[in-house]
Amino acid sequence: TVPPTVLPTVSPTVPSLQPTYTPLISLAPTTSPTFTNHELIHSYIGCTATKGIFFDVIAGDTAVLVTNLKLKTYWRGGTIKVRSKVGSAQGSETDSTQWEVVADTETSWQSTAPEIPSWNANGFLPQIVPANSVRGFYVSTSYFMCAESTSSDNAYKAIAQNVRPDYPFDMTMTVGRCQGLSEFSVYNYYHNIHGGIIYSDLGPTSSPSAYPTASPSLSIAPSISHAPTTEWSEITIAHAGMCISCYAGFGNQFEILALHDMKIEGLDIQMRTISSQNILVYTRSDTYSENGRHNNFDDGWTMIQNVNVAGNHPSLTSLPNFEAPITLGAGEKLSFTVALKHRPLVGFLKGTNNYNAPTDASTDDLIVYEGSSVTNYYGGNVQSAYTRSSYTYIFTGAIRYQIRNAGNSIDNPHVG
Repeated sequence: TVPPTVLPTVSPTVPSLQPTYTPLISLAPTTSPTFTNHELIHSYIGCTATKGIFFDVIAGDTAVLVTNLKLKTYWRGGTIKVRSKVGSAQGSETDSTQWEVVADTETSWQSTAPEIPSWNANGFLPQIVPANSVRGFYVSTSYFMCAESTSSDNAYKAIAQNVRPDYPFDMTMTVGRCQGLSEFSVYNYYHNIHGGIIYSDLGPTSSPSAYPTASPSLSIAPSISHAPTTEWSEITIAHAGMCISCYAGFGNQFEILALHDMKIEGLDIQMRTISSQNILVYTRSDTYSENGRHNNFDDGWTMIQNVNVAGNHPSLTSLPNFEAPITLGAGEKLSFTVALKHRPLVGFLKGTNNYNAPTDASTDDLIVYEGSSVTNYYGGNVQSAYTRSSYTYIFTGAIRYQIRNAGNSIDNPHVG
């Protein structure tokens, strides 16, 4: 009698807890089609700067697997984050609970042409769009990215289409809505993304469960919370809003009060033009609006920036970062003069005639006060600046800054 063969016991393989965004072949059906990457890229000459874009990918008669994305940045780099959701982005732009992060650079990235960003170790989590369905995408950046402005009539409608002659396949990437200066906020401007998607067609199916998607990877990935490991926070923006019907002059003078230890990286301003202009930025480390300090009779102003920048009307125009960030301690004040050298094309709003009144640009980190207009400017110094009067004007633009982690702070003097 031949004894029965004893089969060895095989322990099940424990999936690695290392997060991965690579599609797992074992999750796909045995008849899985071969994935071939294609690109749907929208590119043009020029750049409209935006903080982010919401858009849709619409599949035709075959399912689509979006495997990556290409972007062009504006002026300099920033961190890039991509989110996605089932269904259209339209109507969900301001609801953060509906979006899942699918890619993140975590560090600054820059490109002068549409290219794949340098994602972190997790890469880009592929996103499936079942046949005859839609998936929303949201790309945001800590600085600015390039886009092309278009009419609101095109919102969430086709901007590009790809029909392959060897397969009855079509899909669409749409015009999207422009993000505001903070994530999950919107402007009523509509853009084509300057870049696009990399994708594979999966065959004529409407069943997303048949193909690898986000769920298997995320279900075994550990949730890790990281405490701040750097001295400074990510760049934050104090946004004073934009004006359509603006007052216009040669520039603004205004002051800020730091409520935390911080450093000022740069400014965005409201330029009433799309042409290139010579812009100068001055600072002084006290209150400009007292004792005639709006002028430079005491040599208290220091020019920190002299640049030529093309206006981005009607949106804000982002000036380059200062050559060296301006460091402020909690409780310190800093005054700014922003001046156009040749033409009165800086926009601003009328204030409440109170130089001690905070503006809408104020945040939990800093106070931005009402200021003055610059009525003429000839260069060299700020002696041509507007003489202080009872009239105040509000800086319309943005202040880009970072907070020192675990730094000092003071109470807001305008609260309580």
